[in-house]
Amino acid sequence: PYRSATQSGVVAIACDFGLPVIVTDVGNLRESIETFGAGKVVQPSDDQLLAQSIFEYFEKDEASIFRQQIQASKSRFTWD
Repeated sequence: PYRSATQSGVVAIACDFGLPVIVTDVGNLRESIETFGAGKVVQPSDDQLLAQSIFEYFEKDEASIFRQQIQASKSRFTWD
């Protein structure tokens, strides 16, 4: 998890492959995630909240929801 950042190429790559991510709320990461509906955002340096978010991701099977949101958002960002 990032403790500081401006943005992340990892988020862009994950979105391109339709893969959700869990990020910390630093730099432009929140905006990147919210633009694509691509995952969850947690506060930086909160290990327990990060762990809880990871457990919830798997327990609630959030991957399918985030993947659908990513696919819908990707159709807005094309060269066409």
